[in-house]
Amino acid sequence: MSNHFASFEAILESVGALSPAKLDALQARISRSRRKQTPAAQKTSERSVFEIPYDEYLAFSDAEREALQWRVYHEYHKRYEAELKARRAQWMIVCGGKIVESSKTLDDFPTPEKLQAMGKECGFIPFVFVPKPLIEESTWSALDEDDFYPTLTFSVAGKDQEESTTVNADLDTGTPHLFVDYDQLLQADAVDFRPNAEAFIQQHLGEYYRFHIIKN
Repeated sequence: MSNHFASFEAILESVGALSPAKLDALQARISRSRRKQTPAAQKTSERSVFEIPYDEYLAFSDAEREALQWRVYHEYHKRYEAELKARRAQWMIVCGGKIVESSKTLDDFPTPEKLQAMGKECGFIPFVFVPKPLIEESTWSALDEDDFYPTLTFSVAGKDQEESTTVNADLDTGTPHLFVDYDQLLQADAVDFRPNAEAFIQQHLGEYYRFHIIKN
């Protein structure tokens, strides 16, 4: 069986001779081919993130999920920051564009298993929104020579780890949460690896950063 490749001009000439019914069939075929060749990330940009079916989301790569998280942050963080503040909530789940659950404590922060079950039940991606963390200083902020602040040294280890990693951190009495460098904990096997797609995105001192919420 031999393959025959017609020139583009010949194809246009053949198309011009088609009947209206065959032109409609050709248009449908072209549309199907275009959808197959369009990356999932490009498809999602043409609709609201809340309209993406959960089954479709499960087929996304880590890179596509991470890109979706960036998009959610840039498009919706201000709206839901205000909603979190109004509810005095520490976390909130939005599924299908509707707020389905929230809480004033991180003690019942939703597990991956809970989010998966909610996605299957709702049919859309369950997005978790959290307030912007309170951060006084950070490793990328330049301090004046006369700027002093207290520090606290402590050790962190995984549940089954005999060895621990030592952390020298800012003692910030104005924040209710403890912030520890994720890469340092990961290197010490104190936490399990979590894809960037599961991280939250925020901005501090003009720099974007990712963070995970890990319960005790």
